[in-house]
Amino acid sequence: MAKQAAKMGFKEIQFDYVRFPEGFENESESLNYSLGDYETSDLDDVQQRVTAVGDFVKYAREELDPYGVEISVDIFGYAATVPEAPGIGQNFAKISENVDVISSMIYPSHWNAYFGINKPDLEPYNLVSEYMKVENNLLSGLDTPPKSRPWLQDFTASYLGAGNYQNYGAAQVEDQIRALHDAGVNEFLLWDASNSYTPGVNYNME
Repeated sequence: MAKQAAKMGFKEIQFDYVRFPEGFENESESLNYSLGDYETSDLDDVQQRVTAVGDFVKYAREELDPYGVEISVDIFGYAATVPEAPGIGQNFAKISENVDVISSMIYPSHWNAYFGINKPDLEPYNLVSEYMKVENNLLSGLDTPPKSRPWLQDFTASYLGAGNYQNYGAAQVEDQIRALHDAGVNEFLLWDASNSYTPGVNYNME
């Protein structure tokens, strides 16, 4: 009886930092760098960055397609709330058109007063819920929308100062997961720079 060789590899390749540096639009004129294929482009600086990021994602998908691997991209959460993030070159819709999974980083601590929420870190359920209304609306307008698998917060943002943050534990992580579930999303990623994740979290909200 013939033996079938085991196949090894990766089901998915996730791209992080698919963007220009934060604040690039404020420093670009003082920097010496090549525009590469965009040297003769008629696009302005913002559109060059947006196009470069979008072109990279499209190129990566085309090159990896023969291997049957899925493509996922991490993206700043606020990129979904603006037509495009000019400095970093992220356009939520354009990137989403060329990936299988989109992972927005929607940590409550990373927002200023947004969605009518003055202190987002104190309201993890509401922040994630309001964000998902925006994202779901954008994805519904695409012909082949990717799967949504957001990044959630599992760390305490004490750097925000007294009164602006809370200690994040099981309840706060579960609030974010519940908000995703209520928005129809059942996959997520957790972030804590120290890799110390909260025990006892109910990850299954179904």
